[in-house]
Amino acid sequence: IQIEYEGVSFKNAGKVPYRYKLEGIDPDWIYTYGTAVNFPELPPGDYTFKVEAANIFGVWSDKPATLILCVKPAFYQTVWFNVLCVVLSAVFIALIFYHFYRRARKAELMQQRVLESEQKALRSQMNPHFIFNSLNSIQRFVMKNDKLSSSTYLSKFSNLMRSILENSQSSYISLASE
Repeated sequence: IQIEYEGVSFKNAGKVPYRYKLEGIDPDWIYTYGTAVNFPELPPGDYTFKVEAANIFGVWSDKPATLILCVKPAFYQTVWFNVLCVVLSAVFIALIFYHFYRRARKAELMQQRVLESEQKALRSQMNPHFIFNSLNSIQRFVMKNDKLSSSTYLSKFSNLMRSILENSQSSYISLASE
């Protein structure tokens, strides 16, 4: 803000002493011979600018000239702007947490599906009908008292079960091993 003023003096033209103060900023009078004052950055608030001129005998004006100033805050200095910034920050943080929550939940669901698939694959390898038939065959050899055949089939069956369980833990199984 620039404020210009001029005192009228025919005998002392151009050399009139002035004093001014901006109430709320300047506690004391400021003396000058200039006819303008600059206030480059005034904080928001209400101010009263007062200026007086002195005559050739050094007598100051009876009543100072006054100018009332009201400086409004910039939009970013208002309460509403600060509230809006806090709300937007909270929403942004909530969105970030929600994003990470969804990501973790997706990973958890994916891992659960993988486990279910592994269990399904293991169940398909260990077909209950096949196991039942194999055990019935071994039981038939035991009942016939064919110890050599029952021992051979029991050994083959146990090797097959062991390889199925071992292969269920591997992600890759060669065709020869299968």
